[in-house]
Amino acid sequence: MLGELLGLTGKPVDLLACGCGTGFFSRQYARLPGVSVTGIDLDEPLLNAARELSRQEGHLIQFERGDITDLPFQDGSFDTVTSDILLEIFPDKLLPISEMVRVWSLVS
Repeated sequence: MLGELLGLTGKPVDLLACGCGTGFFSRQYARLPGVSVTGIDLDEPLLNAARELSRQEGHLIQFERGDITDLPFQDGSFDTVTSDILLEIFPDKLLPISEMVRVWSLVS
């Protein structure tokens, strides 16, 4: 159902998970056919936990330290960009959402 909600059809997709924390949703995305996942978060201890859990489950997920308000990626770097539980902490969501759109390749 998760893949259907995101419009993932099994073709190769590079997905960025913003505010990935311990990688729960990143690991769910990595289970979908054709999905390559990069998770980003500011909290290095959470990223370390995400790396270990991912390794234990056999997922090849790239976890990087970074800020959703200044994503360290070039424009159009990802086919899909998600944020499952991070945006709620921002009173003004314009900056994080504009960064997500910036790194999202709108051409499928």
